[in-house]
Amino acid sequence: MDPLKYLFEKPALSGRLSRWLILLTEFDLKFFAKNPIEGEDGKEDFLDEDILDVELGTWKMYFDRVINQYGNGIGILLITHEGSHIPLAIKLKFEATNNMAEYEACIVGMEALQELGVKEAKLFGDSTLVIAQAQKLWKVNEEHLKHYQQYLEDLTRTFDRIEYTIIPRAQNQFADALAILASMVEIPKGVWT
Repeated sequence: MDPLKYLFEKPALSGRLSRWLILLTEFDLKFFAKNPIEGEDGKEDFLDEDILDVELGTWKMYFDRVINQYGNGIGILLITHEGSHIPLAIKLKFEATNNMAEYEACIVGMEALQELGVKEAKLFGDSTLVIAQAQKLWKVNEEHLKHYQQYLEDLTRTFDRIEYTIIPRAQNQFADALAILASMVEIPKGVWT
């Protein structure tokens, strides 16, 4: 008998079985493959992986910037496809406009994803300008941003799938907090290379 089918059809469960049932109901399972087939690489494959509505390997990235009296900082929050969080806070040691710093945050986050071997990611930021320019919805008019936009476009091509989403500032608080922390850090002289 199929163990998952048993869990869903048993009228009364107790202990560990009921916990499994509660955990499994979160996934709204629609299809089970009983007999996987052998793929080209000799490993077992399941037909129609999309039926389970699972995005394998997709990471999330939230990015933001801050420019204040303490300095410039960028914050990036990477979330693995398993749900682990990787925070990055970086102090910029050069003068930058808000849009330059926002591009820096997006680029640094994507470079980190690339270093980690990520191929699919959903990017979230509260900068309409940077995301609209990255998606080629808006033209880049400022000369100092053209190099950023071009580098971001080149970087995007190294991934299988990148999806940009503009979110309200209130939904980007963690990346914003990281950027604020980075801006306030005092780096001792001689530490920079």
